[in-house]
Amino acid sequence: EPHEFVVLKNDLSDKKLPLKGDSLDEDAKGFKNMGEIGENKLKSGATETLKVNLTPGHYLLVCNLPGHFKAGMKAEFTVK
Repeated sequence: EPHEFVVLKNDLSDKKLPLKGDSLDEDAKGFKNMGEIGENKLKSGATETLKVNLTPGHYLLVCNLPGHFKAGMKAEFTVK
């Protein structure tokens, strides 16, 4: 099953993450896309590397294919 890997700078609280159907609304105010690997490169068994320069702040990693975010494919972290 394909996936994607999206890195978003997140100025929103976890309880107020905006949804668009079964996915996170990546275009909502409060998010900044820092980089991503699309599903065309992350097919089953694939390995990819994504390099991003992150400034201090709160970030969210997601697979935002339909249903994946709501199924829990997310991770939050803070850069100090």
